[in-house]
Amino acid sequence: AFVYHQAGGLRRLVTRWDAGWYLGLAEGGYVYPNFFPDGRIRWSNLAFFPLFPWLVRRIDDFGLLSLSQALLAVSWLGGLLAVWAIFAVGNALYGRWAGIALSALWGMAPASLTLTMGYPEGMFTAAAAAALYCLIRRRPVLAGACALVAGLLRLLPSR
Repeated sequence: AFVYHQAGGLRRLVTRWDAGWYLGLAEGGYVYPNFFPDGRIRWSNLAFFPLFPWLVRRIDDFGLLSLSQALLAVSWLGGLLAVWAIFAVGNALYGRWAGIALSALWGMAPASLTLTMGYPEGMFTAAAAAALYCLIRRRPVLAGACALVAGLLRLLPSR
């Protein structure tokens, strides 16, 4: 309750940083070109990949949740799926306790803070870990499908 109060409510929580861009995409889709009246280019939402806001919009279309709630629900569901997929990889390679340890370590990583906001990191991690699991189980076509899903969720920059 303290964190929710300090964050300023649900709307503020789901509009911080990039989550606001995802919410905007779920509300109105991509905007291009996006120019200021004087012709300068504004910030663009074209840098954000389409699957996450599309999933949020589909949940909103059912009418059970608002867009803000759907954004968090999809993010949180992605986190749960990621924990399961990471566990499956650890379990397949080194046994049950390795899967539990990997899941716990991932959940305690500093970047796991994004799982509490409207970010696609959970879904992306779930898809990437599922692809790895499929490769371990020698199912390359299914691994490719999982990798495609990951690619529709976010770009993983290489530096």
